Amino acid sequence: MKYLLLIVAVLLAAGSMPVCAGDYIFHQVRTTILVADTEYTTDLITEWAEEQGGYCIYRSMDRIVLRVPSQEMSGIRRYLEQISDAVIEVSIQSKDLREQLVTLRSRIKSSEEILARNLEYLDRTDVKGTLAIEKEVRSLLLELENYKGSLRKLEFDRQFAYYELFLSFKEQTLPQDIPSSFEWINRVDFYRFAEQGAQE
Repeated sequence: MKYLLLIVAVLLAAGSMPVCAGDYIFHQVRTTILVADTEYTTDLITEWAEEQGGYCIYRSMDRIVLRVPSQEMSGIRRYLEQISDAVIEVSIQSKDLREQLVTLRSRIKSSEEILARNLEYLDRTDVKGTLAIEKEVRSLLLELENYKGSLRKLEFDRQFAYYELFLSFKEQTLPQDIPSSFEWINRVDFYRFAEQGAQE
């Protein structure tokens, strides 16, 4: 019983912790850039994200998924323009999280009030009633933990943008077939010449 009350106290304290003020918009960005060396560029981008306080979720030769601090949205765009040959595509989806945050906080507060009332009844009931209340308390604790987990996720999303980056390889183009000023060179079949040399 004391262990149960301790868990309740910890959860209630966590729910009353102040929330940092700031931007409540969650950004999801999808960008494609043109580069000459994909491996080198992925290294550069990963290092840049970590220096800004973000981190890499996934990386391959042609794709990187990052979580970048929301305040660095313009910073990563400028950086990509510097290290790439071209920014081909930028797609941004933004979602206001305030309604979800308010709803979750309201549910948490309501559940905490019900939990507090149930705890008050514990000392006034018989054994059967105590068992029923403890069952209800455990159910409320699970519900609270789920709500608070969702709240932590939303708080994280508003602070870190989700950035998916695709790297398109800039292929080296072959030189154009430019006619020579020496007419006889233009009439030489270099393929047949090389084939004959290989047979000899």
